[in-house]
Amino acid sequence: STFLSQKLNSSFNCSVAPETQLPINLMIRFKSNHILSYNDISIVLKMIDEDRKIDDWGITTKIKTRARSFAGKSIDSFIKYIYWLFLKCNCQNKETFLVLKKESYSLVSERIKIMYPTAKFIYIIRDPRGVFASKKNSIYTLTGRPFDECAVSSSFSWVKHIKCIKNLYSRYPDDVLIVRYEDLIIDDVNVILSISKNFDLELEKSDKKIILNKRYAKLHQNLFASPIKNNDKKWVNKLSQKEIFFIQSVCYNNLLEWGYISVNIDSNSKFYWSLQLYILLYFYKFKLIFIFIFRGLVYSKDRLAIEFIRKFNSSLFSYLRH
Repeated sequence: STFLSQKLNSSFNCSVAPETQLPINLMIRFKSNHILSYNDISIVLKMIDEDRKIDDWGITTKIKTRARSFAGKSIDSFIKYIYWLFLKCNCQNKETFLVLKKESYSLVSERIKIMYPTAKFIYIIRDPRGVFASKKNSIYTLTGRPFDECAVSSSFSWVKHIKCIKNLYSRYPDDVLIVRYEDLIIDDVNVILSISKNFDLELEKSDKKIILNKRYAKLHQNLFASPIKNNDKKWVNKLSQKEIFFIQSVCYNNLLEWGYISVNIDSNSKFYWSLQLYILLYFYKFKLIFIFIFRGLVYSKDRLAIEFIRKFNSSLFSYLRH
C-alpha cells in the first residue's frame, strides 16, 4: 500500500496522509450524529495524546487548541476538520484531494461515505500467504516485534478484509476499485491508468514524495526503487509447510475466487494440523459464548467471528477434498 501511495502521489494532484489510527478510533468511539460534550472533548484529547502517529501530520498542537470549540458540534465535523487542516498545512493547491492509507479504514468505510459522498476506495488484495510472510518478517516500530507471528490469526484477518471489500463493492460498485498486489508489482503503470480511468482522474507527472517519518526509514528503504518482480513468490521459502497448510485451510475458497493457486502439502502431519485448527477455532467460539453470557453483548469483531465459524468448516473440507 505504501508503494501504491507513492505512485498515486506522483501521478495525481493528491496528498497522502501518513498512517494514523486516530480518525478511525474516533469514528468507532462515537456515532456519526453524536454531539460532543465537554466531557467528550476530554476523551478526544486523551485519544490524541495516546496516538503518537498523529504527530506525523504536523498539526497536533492546532487540533488540540481548537478541540474545545467543537463542544456542541458533531464528532464528524471534528474529524472533517482534522482532514481539512492536514490539507491546508501540507498542500498549496486548493484542488488537491486527500488520500488516506490504512487497512482499518475498511471498518469505517460506510462512515466515510456519509461524511464524503464522493469518496473513492482502492483496495489491495494480496495472496494471504504473502501477507503473512511479510508480517512475520517485518518489525512493528511500537513493539519491536513482528507484525504477526500466527498464521491462523493472519488468515482470520485476511478473510475479514475480503468480506469488508465485498460488502462495500456491492453497495458502491462505481466508487470501489480492487487491485491485486501481484498485478501492481508486475505492471504499476497499467494500475495507475486503471485508477485514472475508473475514477475519472487527470494524470500528472510529479516528483513529490509521500510524508514518511524517519522511524520508518528502514522499513521503507526501497520505496522509491523499482518493485521486485518475483516478490509475490517469496513466501514459498519463508513459510513452513504447517503455516502454508493453516493459511490455505482457512482461506481456501477465497484463494480460488481471487485467482491464487493452492500448493500441495506433502506431509503426514496434515491430520494433526487439521485437529489443531479445529481446537483453535472452537476455543475461540467458546470464548465468544463466555463474552456473550457475562458481558451481555458481542462486539462487532466477534459477530464477524461467529459468522466466520459457520463458514469455516466448508472451507476446510473443500481444501482437504482438494
